[in-house]
Amino acid sequence: MTIPSPELAGLLGDAERVPSFVVDWSGEDEPGDIARFAQRRAEALGLGTFDWTAEQQEAATSAAVRGDAVPQLLAAVDAALRVVGGALSQIETGADYYELLVTREADAEALRALTIDGQRIVPVAPIAAGAPVRERLITVVCPTCGAMNVWQLPVPGPEMDDGDTCSSCDRAFFTPEGDALDGVTVEIDELT
Repeated sequence: MTIPSPELAGLLGDAERVPSFVVDWSGEDEPGDIARFAQRRAEALGLGTFDWTAEQQEAATSAAVRGDAVPQLLAAVDAALRVVGGALSQIETGADYYELLVTREADAEALRALTIDGQRIVPVAPIAAGAPVRERLITVVCPTCGAMNVWQLPVPGPEMDDGDTCSSCDRAFFTPEGDALDGVTVEIDELT
C-alpha cells in the first residue's frame, strides 16, 4: 500500500493511503461501482451531495459495447462530480484496468502535476456524445526484465514520453519527445 506524500494526502483527503478504485477495462463488477466510489469520495472530501441514478447509469452504458462502457461511465461520472465540485482522474498504470481517484475540482490540476509510485495522474477523457470510443493499445515488452507493459490511450490523446516506464523494473522506454529508446520495440494497435 502506498502512503501518500503530504501534498498528495491534502489533495485526496486521506493521509493513510491513496484512496483509489480499480475497474477492469471490460466493465464494472456490479453496475454503479464507479458511481458508488465517487459518492464515498465526494462525502469524504466534504463536497456537495453526489447523486447517481439508475437512469444515469443506463444512459451512460446502454449503447456501449464491451470495452466502451467504462470510458463512457468515467466521462458521465466525472460530469456529475463536477456539479458538486469534484473531479475524476485516473492513474496511468499501463495495465488493462482503470485506477481512479476523486479530488475537489479546484485541486484537479495540482493532483495531475504529481505522480503515484512514478505513474502519472491524468484526467478522464471526455467522450463526444454518441461518438464511438477510439483508442489505441500500446504494448512494450521490456528488454531488461521481459515484463509486458500495456497502455490503452484515447485517440486523439496523450502521447508516450519519458514518464512511461516498465511497471516491473522502472526502465525508461521513451525520450521526452515520445521516441522509443534504443532496444525498445513498440507495438501499436488501433482499437474501435
